[in-house]
Amino acid sequence: MTGSLFAILGAFSFGFNGVTTRRAVTRIKDPTMGVFITVFISVPIFFIILLIAGRVHTIAEFSPRAYGFLIAAGILHFIFGRSFSYACTKLVGSNIRSVVTRTNLLIAVILGIIIFHEPVTWRLITGVSLVLLGLIIVGWAPNSRKSSAGGYQGISLKGVMMGLIGGVFWGITPLLVKAALNEGGYPVAGTFISYAAAALALCPILLFRSKRKQLHIMDRSTVLWFCSSGFTSAMAQLFRYMALSMTHVSVVAPLFSTNPLFVVGLSFIFNRKLESFRPQVLIGVVAVVIGAILVY
Repeated sequence: MTGSLFAILGAFSFGFNGVTTRRAVTRIKDPTMGVFITVFISVPIFFIILLIAGRVHTIAEFSPRAYGFLIAAGILHFIFGRSFSYACTKLVGSNIRSVVTRTNLLIAVILGIIIFHEPVTWRLITGVSLVLLGLIIVGWAPNSRKSSAGGYQGISLKGVMMGLIGGVFWGITPLLVKAALNEGGYPVAGTFISYAAAALALCPILLFRSKRKQLHIMDRSTVLWFCSSGFTSAMAQLFRYMALSMTHVSVVAPLFSTNPLFVVGLSFIFNRKLESFRPQVLIGVVAVVIGAILVY
């Protein structure tokens, strides 16, 4: 298999993650509780991957500074970013979430220019402009949210804001990961460390009886959907790392950025009654995908 194919598989996995996440969050009052399940299930998944690859020892090969960056990235990305993303998905669906969370790209670009002194090109300016256009198109004139049956009626302003905030967290974390990996280390081991840090940070929250109760009363189907969400997200990350190990970032990143198209396509097949397929949403998706490809 080629790096390009792994990149496409990663984009597809993230697309299917949108389907499973949407199914999960519609079944629970507080969608952020799903973060516990998806984070805890991902830790053993990546440990098993390291075990099979014979690279468990690489967990101990990072510098103290790199550990700090990876721990911070795990907490910000998998707890805060994912919590806001789940709340956004519950209120506006995966299609719109795949657009509004693209603020991560804008934040990453801005921080990359400021911190790493990355060059500003016309291609970058055009790409960022298209991403902004997509965000404006999707977020224009938000109104009533989903119906009592869980279906979609309009765009919730609160949901859009949740997605934008989640995107900010997701925009910061790649810079932390990049700073960590610049000092050396196996990327999959770095991902394991970030997930493990997030899992440990979540443990004290379970001391609260109310939180334990919410997890306890969660029905089996909801747990299974969240497990599927955690698994598909973990597989997407794995495919991305495999692709990057086989080919250039300039090839992988644009292909991986097509994941909103997979979100829309798979949602149309599996979650047609739960998602919005308004023209403004579809145009916004296309705009951010093209913008993301240009940025990379």
